[in-house]
Amino acid sequence: MDPTEIVDAMQAAYRDRDLERFLAVCAPDVEVRDAKGELLMDRSGMRDFYERLFRNSPELTLEIRNRIAVGDVVVEEEEVRGSHLSGFPERVHAAVAIHLTDTKVARIVFLSVVDLDA
Repeated sequence: MDPTEIVDAMQAAYRDRDLERFLAVCAPDVEVRDAKGELLMDRSGMRDFYERLFRNSPELTLEIRNRIAVGDVVVEEEEVRGSHLSGFPERVHAAVAIHLTDTKVARIVFLSVVDLDA
């Protein structure tokens, strides 16, 4: 599978707020990190965070503004709207690098996140 197809499948599950499909494209040892390399969450943390996000955000949307794919890395400019989760902005603009290993998402790095409501 092409890396962009794997990312597309993950994003389709995100838009559908389908947690199991969303996590199915992730490696068992997937990590989410910030631009400094700090671990934000592992797979268990992803399950908890996205389960709450999907449950509480019926109007959640994800728009991909720009994308480049080089080898096994897909870098995107994203805009998320409609999130309803305590401590998390309702609207964000983000630059995200998605690293793939084989046919799974191995690491997600939030390079920059801007709260559009701030």
